[in-house]
Amino acid sequence: MRKLPPDTHTDSSCLPIFLPGGDEVFLVIQGYTDATQQLAYIAERLWERGYTVSVPRLPGNGTCGNDFLGTNYKDWLRRVTDEFFDLRCRYDTVHILGASMGCLLALILAGNFRCGRLVLAAPAIISTSRSLRFAPLLKFFIKKSLRKNYTYCGAAEYSFVNREYWRWNWPVQAAGILKLQKMAKKILPRVKTETLVIVSEKDGTVPVCAADLIEKAMGKDLVSRCILKESGHIIFDHIEKEKAADAVIAWMEKTGGAKQ
Repeated sequence: MRKLPPDTHTDSSCLPIFLPGGDEVFLVIQGYTDATQQLAYIAERLWERGYTVSVPRLPGNGTCGNDFLGTNYKDWLRRVTDEFFDLRCRYDTVHILGASMGCLLALILAGNFRCGRLVLAAPAIISTSRSLRFAPLLKFFIKKSLRKNYTYCGAAEYSFVNREYWRWNWPVQAAGILKLQKMAKKILPRVKTETLVIVSEKDGTVPVCAADLIEKAMGKDLVSRCILKESGHIIFDHIEKEKAADAVIAWMEKTGGAKQ
């Protein structure tokens, strides 16, 4: 384990979220270096409709950059798998919602284990990121580097996450996303649960055609789409978050999700 400052703690914007509700639960999986609070809106909307909601914190996220350097994609997958197992013990049905990289973890879970329904928001099954493309090479030479021409314009509540995570490139951890992409693509044909894919035309990281890839692998009968016009990559913490949440709730109720 890496040596960490003695006062290391989780920032409040990254604490796990657990909202107790009914017998159906949503496991909500954060994206790469995201703050769990970026998923608080969809978590609360689902809870209002009677679902229990769990948003675990992925290892290395929300504590400090040095802690993040000590983790990889296997740690993140292990964390959500453990949470999934625990939830299955206590709840009748476990639905899964993933955001960005969290969609890759969600697909791997859904391809290996029986689950309820699946929601994929900005699924990073493919990405336009150039830094991601070069990560497998750079990881041998660079642990982290400042992002060039990066300017933070977000909310003050995420200032810690910005300082410790977002303004940096993390080649080793980013290369892990490519590993997860490969795993998710391989397992896609084995995912047999009804799935909603949410993409945005203004997402600069995940193109709309990610929905085509998922539909082609899984089949049209299982995949529904919601295409947003104005959202950035962090769909549930951006301009069309209400529209995206409405789409999730309407789709869940249409396909049999319980309103309790």
